[in-house]
Amino acid sequence: MNRYLFLLFFALTLVACNRNNLKLEEAKQNLAEFYKNNPKELQGTTAFEAIIKDKDSGYNNILFRLYIGAGLLKLKEKITVSDTPIYVYQITEANYPYIIKETKSKYGYPIFVVKTFDYYVDQITDIKYSPDRKEAAVKFNLSIRNLTPFGKDAADPNHKMFLLGFFKFVNNVWQFEKIEPDFDKY
Repeated sequence: MNRYLFLLFFALTLVACNRNNLKLEEAKQNLAEFYKNNPKELQGTTAFEAIIKDKDSGYNNILFRLYIGAGLLKLKEKITVSDTPIYVYQITEANYPYIIKETKSKYGYPIFVVKTFDYYVDQITDIKYSPDRKEAAVKFNLSIRNLTPFGKDAADPNHKMFLLGFFKFVNNVWQFEKIEPDFDKY
């Protein structure tokens, strides 16, 4: 009799533990739903002041010259300040859809924030549970897709972002809580 009670107890414990397991696909769906509701979290961007001063050669200028060469920017005007030529550029009409934000510098020159690519939830790599199995940390990565013309020269298409998604088991359902960087990967 004790043997049957032990087996029954063991079977019920296994069933209860399995209910508390967060499945990989369920975690991925929850993360995808979070990003669907927060699309800006999945956008890669770059910002630049749309001017070249004389023979400026910083990083902004190198990327900027690639954009000019690719036909993403066109010369708006050339002005001279204290004998220094300043070339002011604007984004071509065909590339307006990639502008996320346009502001002016303190000197009145245009500053653009443009979309370079989209991230997507690529892979769940691990799930760790708290001792009471009421919380789970999901290791996952985002990968790049949909490179824009601005992203072709600014982004590494093989880049991955490593993150942790936190879940809580409440009322027999896994609920998504938050996302943080996975510092073990950096």
